[in-house]
Amino acid sequence: MGGIFCLEGLWDEDLEEKCSVYPILKMVEMNGKNPFLHHRVATSGDMDYYLSRWKKSCRKSYPILYFAFHGESGMLLIGEQRYTLGQLSEKLENSCREAFIFFASCKTVNIPDETIKRFLQTTKVKGILGYRNTVVWIISAAFEILLLSEIVAIDLTPNGLSRLKRRADVISNNFKKIDLLFATEKRIHRWEKNSSRP
Repeated sequence: MGGIFCLEGLWDEDLEEKCSVYPILKMVEMNGKNPFLHHRVATSGDMDYYLSRWKKSCRKSYPILYFAFHGESGMLLIGEQRYTLGQLSEKLENSCREAFIFFASCKTVNIPDETIKRFLQTTKVKGILGYRNTVVWIISAAFEILLLSEIVAIDLTPNGLSRLKRRADVISNNFKKIDLLFATEKRIHRWEKNSSRP
């Protein structure tokens, strides 16, 4: 498909904290030769700035938006600030016709179908994937290496998105504690997991 444009929040107030998805991106790049851009986001102003730059000059070469943040239902957390999907859809309005979005943030897409559909319609994004529950860092890191390796390999066609959904099914079966949502303009799919399973 193309490259990954990753915006990552600060995971901790400790400025010496080294936790980052950067090594995940490096592994995906080494596996499939897909380039990436990675930027840290500390404020909502940072977010708006990088999204504006992506829309202006990067979206064709880096069509995969990868948001790595803390999250809550319907929003990304940028430090103490809440950046809602409504704000994000306004910023990306009509800009994602050839893009795919992965929300690597806890619970962000644990929202009603109507909200998902509105986001898809406003942004025109081909598809979104995200976590519906709280995930453990090291488990989600392993999951994201596998999932991003599949995302970068697809075409943004109905057939390509269907293939990605099937591959996500297979990968998800090995991660019993991860609840996912996958949505396109034609379908919203949720992986329902039993929390009592190992």
